[in-house]
Amino acid sequence: MNVGVKKRAWIGLDGKLRAGSTETGDMAEEDREEPMVYVGSGMGRYHLSRDCHYLSNQYEAVSEEQAKEMRNGTGQKLSPCASCSPSSAGNGIVYVTPSGRHYHYKKSCSAMVSYVRRVPLKEVSHLGVCSYCGKEGSH
Repeated sequence: MNVGVKKRAWIGLDGKLRAGSTETGDMAEEDREEPMVYVGSGMGRYHLSRDCHYLSNQYEAVSEEQAKEMRNGTGQKLSPCASCSPSSAGNGIVYVTPSGRHYHYKKSCSAMVSYVRRVPLKEVSHLGVCSYCGKEGSH
């Protein structure tokens, strides 16, 4: 019995194996020309830029005491996030976003990080383009 394994290290570039090819990192010809866009989880539009402010995860580090007194963009008081727990370091620093309703103990909290996928435009063209990054001349 023979067992074989092929591994490919991710080097920060998207790529696909060509059908029948033994080379790695080569994209199929049709994939090179396909326009790619970005879609956030639960969003009803696609984005032309990963840096669109609707996809961004801008946060500010503040003390927990400050966060307890802060209000978000709609005037609501912030409350602790139920997904992340206080840091064991106990440094008192938390993270807030401009429109969020909670303060977070971890920058990597899944409730704060937008899940963004890069997809071919033809798969999501029915969603329509974002009003911000889709404006002509803004990209």
